[in-house]
Amino acid sequence: MRTFRCRSSLVAIVALAPLWLATSVFADHVTVSPQPGFNAGEAARLVHTDSDKNDVMAAQLRLGSEYVRLGMRRLTAGDLQDGATGWWEPTFLGYKLVSKAHQGVEAQMSKSKVKDPLLSMEWKKLSDSRALMRNALESVNHIKAGEAEAIAAAVRSLNDSLALVQQAKALLL
Repeated sequence: MRTFRCRSSLVAIVALAPLWLATSVFADHVTVSPQPGFNAGEAARLVHTDSDKNDVMAAQLRLGSEYVRLGMRRLTAGDLQDGATGWWEPTFLGYKLVSKAHQGVEAQMSKSKVKDPLLSMEWKKLSDSRALMRNALESVNHIKAGEAEAIAAAVRSLNDSLALVQQAKALLL
């Protein structure tokens, strides 16, 4: 009886392994919806690119900032609906682009033989910026129309995060 349980557990593990691998591979996929004035192809390429090259990270920060600004404009206009025409989707895409650049800075730091204070500052600014964006994304996700104070707080948080992104971008160039 004991052997049967071991075999059945092993069979279950072997049967479920492909499903587990498939979900882990696609777990970080970010959908890029077309937005007016934006190149969806460029956004899709950059959000799925892992690179520690300064030009790629600068492009990720530039485009990420633009998407966050689009989300902020929609948020202040009261576009709280879901989907491509709402505030959340472009803001989340901007957050993911900044996160990719942050990962690139981490890769540069791990490759560096000597501790570079500029890289450390860049990493810290992007880390703080991501935290502010994440906070705005999580808090506004529960806001309903008419909660002007909460929306204003989220917009301030996103503005502060963009200031940090600009400072980090200046260190990249």
